[in-house]
Amino acid sequence: MLSYSIREVLYLLSQKEAQELALLNILRDNPHPLGSVSISILLKDGGYAISAATVGRLLSEMDFRGFTAKYGYKGRVLTEDGTRRLDELCKQRELDAMSSKFYEAVDSQSKDDLIDVLTARRGIERRPPGGVARYRRGYRKAARLERKSNEGRAAGGAFARA
Repeated sequence: MLSYSIREVLYLLSQKEAQELALLNILRDNPHPLGSVSISILLKDGGYAISAATVGRLLSEMDFRGFTAKYGYKGRVLTEDGTRRLDELCKQRELDAMSSKFYEAVDSQSKDDLIDVLTARRGIERRPPGGVARYRRGYRKAARLERKSNEGRAAGGAFARA
């Protein structure tokens, strides 16, 4: 199971999702029921300040959605649905982080960096039947266009002026 520090939770999730993930993580990591004040203190210790009143409202919403359950007057515990929601949010955060890294790499100006990214992406993404051959054709076509472009620049042709 994925676990993140509270600061890492804030990476790319919406504020609501980040709060939800932080609360669900705390409930998962503590074997005993916790109330809004206890959770607020734990969040503050982790560098993510949410008032006890806000935590209480979030917990009430999570009770309604079935992610948490009241344990008498002692606090809340995580339910099976809550554990599934926590897994969903962790996976979403992981995908968001990978997407962000991919976009940062694509933004690079180096041709070699871009080729490395596209090669890695090709290995990660699903390929339809015949997809490898199509990628190779595309790569060959791009290489031909690049050669023509370089030849045009060297000859002082239209490519050089554009």
